[in-house]
Amino acid sequence: MKNITPLKVLSVLMLILLTACGSEQANEPEPVAQPAPVIIPTPAPAPTPIPPSSNITVTDPAARGVYGVGTTTTVIRIHTSNEGVKIDLQVTIWYPTSKDTGAPADTGKFPLIIFSHGASSAPNASSFLTEHLASHGFVVAAAQHPKAEQDKRGEAFSNRPAEVYAVVDYVIAQASTDGALLEGLIDDDRLGITGHSFGGLTTIALLGRADNRFKAGMPMAPGIRPFDEADVSDSITKVTVPIMFMMSGKDTLALYSNLSAAYATIPSSTQKYSLIFPNGTHLSYSNTCSSMCPPANTITQEAGHQLINTIGTAFFQVYLYERYDYEYYLYPNDDLANGEARVVKGDIP
Repeated sequence: MKNITPLKVLSVLMLILLTACGSEQANEPEPVAQPAPVIIPTPAPAPTPIPPSSNITVTDPAARGVYGVGTTTTVIRIHTSNEGVKIDLQVTIWYPTSKDTGAPADTGKFPLIIFSHGASSAPNASSFLTEHLASHGFVVAAAQHPKAEQDKRGEAFSNRPAEVYAVVDYVIAQASTDGALLEGLIDDDRLGITGHSFGGLTTIALLGRADNRFKAGMPMAPGIRPFDEADVSDSITKVTVPIMFMMSGKDTLALYSNLSAAYATIPSSTQKYSLIFPNGTHLSYSNTCSSMCPPANTITQEAGHQLINTIGTAFFQVYLYERYDYEYYLYPNDDLANGEARVVKGDIP
């Protein structure tokens, strides 16, 4: 009888085990493909507005700013769009001053914002806003546009861009003139524009032009009905710079239905915002409201002005100064000031 060594025994046992394992695997049923699990996405939480950073000084845009406000008025002669015709424009300028001395502030250069008034209004029609902006470090200039008579609005509107740019050029030139009141005060790379009613149309028309020079604009209740009377329906579709579009639910001249439809045609790629006053009127953006603001069921001038100042100042701080902490005040809000206003970013829901 042959000797059986331990090594041979171990080899035989391993062969038996492997054969058994192979037999079990051969008898196992084929795996059945399982359907992929259905994953229901969890809605992203609503973004929370970020308070101003602790390392950047943010002045409350609702309150008066850190500067005093100086005002000066002058007259400039310009060419209109009608060849060979010259007109005189009275220009009012609000500028930041030292609260101690009353002299123009010497803390650096400031952005320039143009204000364009309504069809039959005046440069100081919204001085609650122009003065407020100046106190926050903006130079604001406004021309006395020629009165836009009902039957000559087309001609008046065609002249407005030239009038606005003439004011821009004058103020910038003064900032470069030795000994001028505004010497060294203007940063001509940071230009903004705002306007009310017919001036709101002017704002939109300029923002949509190929030769637009403004980095941001804020039309307030733009237009006289219908919206396209001044032929800006094409311009608004070409606005590419940030825009804050203000409108009122009880405006009987610049109808909310017209303005909200026009706002929707601003490209979605544009940084666009809207401040909406459900109970505002056409003159909520002016110093006084007269008979167009019945006492019942409309926002008060004081409440409207405070919100316009807050949102307008924050908007220009972000897009002219690039102080992005002020975006906190532009965060979408459907219940601003206890329902007095809504702030919308992007399309109106």
